[in-house]
Amino acid sequence: MKEHKAADILRSARDRLSEPAAWVQGFFAKDAHGDWVRATDPGARCWCDDGAIIAEQGAAGAWPNTMVGGTPSLWLSTAAKALGFPTASLLNDAPHTKHEHVLALFDFAIRLAEAASEVPS
Repeated sequence: MKEHKAADILRSARDRLSEPAAWVQGFFAKDAHGDWVRATDPGARCWCDDGAIIAEQGAAGAWPNTMVGGTPSLWLSTAAKALGFPTASLLNDAPHTKHEHVLALFDFAIRLAEAASEVPS
């Protein structure tokens, strides 16, 4: 079984959301018509923060039992909590949240995951 690093999945999920049109609030994912779809649906065109992680984990076959250094969702949630939000979803869906805030959240989570993977066990 191939092992996956949380920081790599977070980086890929951030890349998936790099354009503002690829980000959505209130849904895991939407298609080109604006209809709700599963995050792993091939027709999905925009994702929330958690949806982007789910999509990347699905594409890589990186499920929790294959992760090294914690799960991407753990690090995204930890970053959100450090910023005063109970969950990453609540940060993503907050009315004042902008696309650049979500990208910054991913940048923070990536730094956390990378730092944790450098600590000897």
